[in-house]
This record gives sequence, C-alpha cells and structure tokens, in this order.
Amino acid sequence: MTQTPAPPAPLHWKIVIDANDPHAQADFWAAALRYEVEDNSALVEKLLGFGAVPEELTVEFHGRRAFRDLIAVRHPEDPFEGRAERGWGGACCSSGYRRRSR
Repeated sequence: MTQTPAPPAPLHWKIVIDANDPHAQADFWAAALRYEVEDNSALVEKLLGFGAVPEELTVEFHGRRAFRDLIAVRHPEDPFEGRAERGWGGACCSSGYRRRSR
C-alpha cells in the first residue's frame, strides 16, 4: 500500500532590508513580488495622538502617515493584525538599523 505524502508546510519568513529610502524599497519589493505595502497609518496616528511618537519620526507616504524609518510589505493573502495591517511574514525595509556614529 502506498501512502500519499503530506503536503509541504507553508513557508513562513521575514526579511529586513536596510535602506536609505525604505519607502522606495517597499514600493520596489511590493511591485516585484506582487505584494502590498502595509498601511500602518492608524497605528501611527494613534501613537501621535498619545504623544508616544514625535511628529518628526513620521512622513507622508502615498497620502497616509507612516513611520519615517520603517515600512513593510506583505503577501496580499497573508493574515495581518487588524487596522494596523501588521503582517505575519514578508519583507521589512528600514533605515533604523544602521550603525550610528557617536
């Protein structure tokens, strides 16, 4: 009797890309992979409202408020967390991981 092999487990991954312009990188990777740029504007606005994040750490990106140094893309069918649209896998583009001189 031959057994049918189990289907392969889904691949879960995350990658961080250090970039001088993380938003341009996110647009590039979203287009290249047919992913979506995450919309964290609700989270950013909430943090600004609480005074937890200063205005200078944000930018306007595609008409929405975004973190200046961090943005992510995700597969359009991947699960994500509510209004903040934080995905559970994909690519993150950041300029915040660079070593800063003292």
